[in-house]
Amino acid sequence: MNNILSETIQVNSSMITTAHYFKSTRELILKFNNNKQYLYENVPEGTYEGLRTAESKGRYLHRNVIRLFEFKSLS
Repeated sequence: MNNILSETIQVNSSMITTAHYFKSTRELILKFNNNKQYLYENVPEGTYEGLRTAESKGRYLHRNVIRLFEFKSLS
C-alpha cells in the first residue's frame, strides 16, 4: 500500500465480496456475501496485506481477523 491512504478490493470468495482498508486509522471494513458489513478496528497493515494475497480469503479471515480484533456491525 505504501503511500495509499485507503484501498478497496473486490474479492472472489464464498465469504466476502469486498474489503476496504483505511491505513491511517487501521480500520478494515468487510462486506460479507449476506450483505452485512463489519468494521474491524486496529488491524495492522500487514494483516490486511495478508488478506490481499491469501489464496483462501475465508480461511485467512477466520485465522487472522475474525474474533482477534474488535468489531462492530455497520448494517
